[in-house]
Amino acid sequence: MKQDWISFNRIRCEIRIPVVMNSLGYVPVRQNSDYWLYHSPFRSDVHPSFSVKLAANRWCDFTMGVSGSVIDLAMQLGYGSTAREAALYLDKHYGVGGNNVAPVAPKIADYPHYPQIKSVTTLSHPTLLQYITTNRKIPEGIAVEYCKEIRYSVRGREYYAIAFENLSHGYELRSSSWKGALSPKDITVLPGLNRCMCFVFEGFMDFLSCVALYGSCPCDVIVLNSISMLGKAIEAFRYYNHIKCFLDNDAPGRTAFNTILTAFPAAENCSHIYVNFKDMNEYLINL
Repeated sequence: MKQDWISFNRIRCEIRIPVVMNSLGYVPVRQNSDYWLYHSPFRSDVHPSFSVKLAANRWCDFTMGVSGSVIDLAMQLGYGSTAREAALYLDKHYGVGGNNVAPVAPKIADYPHYPQIKSVTTLSHPTLLQYITTNRKIPEGIAVEYCKEIRYSVRGREYYAIAFENLSHGYELRSSSWKGALSPKDITVLPGLNRCMCFVFEGFMDFLSCVALYGSCPCDVIVLNSISMLGKAIEAFRYYNHIKCFLDNDAPGRTAFNTILTAFPAAENCSHIYVNFKDMNEYLINL
């Protein structure tokens, strides 16, 4: 029990909430020495309502009336149904190591500057194509049709990644070594022939996998790009008579579908197609 407490305390102190927010594509709208103010990662808001106290490394969503540590944030975002699951997720994805340290008020200069986009072009870099075709099993033609290649810089260093654009012209980024986003965060809507029905995917790799498996989708497609975007997607669902959901076979995915089902009782859960796998891309990879 003592070791668990030390691990949780270390993660609460060492994993800085602005780093997590930046990796999700959110940048502070307002900054001062004590706190940073963001748009909420849980829903669409016109005015920023998500505050991060830098010294305490705690957040508060004023509109929802919820607050907590970085572990609580991970749970709210669907990265674990328990504190242990959320802590393990943070430890894995944000590279925490070392002993527990006391929280120290960070300086703004200690955080990565928001990435500056250098170019957005046709997906063609051999390394990126090898990753998406070999690691993800997405045919090159499908990847090139729906994705772009983005080059961006952070603190003077340049990077490149596969980019999938959303409605607000932000991007989901993927490469063999990086999974992140460039804000603004939003859903992606791709129009199809049948405008009365939509297919819903959690991430764009699942959408691309569906196209690889079954051909072009016969209807509109909505890609959440994050479970935290579900609220905005639900606003769009009211325009459709039929909603087919291809969400992850995990607790956050099931919770998201139940939320959709509550608002739209006719929504269909299609995750049985890849019942023994986490998502459609994992299913494709293992065929």
